[in-house]
Amino acid sequence: MSEIMNLEDYNIFSIEIKKDIQSYQQRAVNIVNTQMTILYYKIGQMIDTKQLKQGWGTKVIKRLSIDIKNELPQIKGFSERNITRMLKFYKEYKILSTIVPQHVAQNSNLIIESYELTEVLPSEFKSALPTIDMIEEEMENIILKKDTKK
Repeated sequence: MSEIMNLEDYNIFSIEIKKDIQSYQQRAVNIVNTQMTILYYKIGQMIDTKQLKQGWGTKVIKRLSIDIKNELPQIKGFSERNITRMLKFYKEYKILSTIVPQHVAQNSNLIIESYELTEVLPSEFKSALPTIDMIEEEMENIILKKDTKK
């Protein structure tokens, strides 16, 4: 009987560990996606600023693409076409420049920032967005459903 109880305890323990692994993997993906979106927006913003203030034309995009390919050959996704899309993305969503970085955590090697949307969305949109707790609960339900099917 003791072995069965230990096995049940282990199964619960194992499910918790797997749930945490999947949860943190998803969080890592979300962080990377967020940071890449911010980078693309920032690149578009920087190009737009140079074009407006210094009169740079569209040739800067082609040159920038070539420079990135030559100096950072392992980095993909910065073709002339994609950089043009970054500029269009920025121009389409200039309102996002009201996103305010807030310091969340810092140690000697890592700075983590979160971004807070400040009075950009109308209230009817804000109320329609799920909370972080709601998203995490839904993710847990999905993971538990997957675990119970096994």
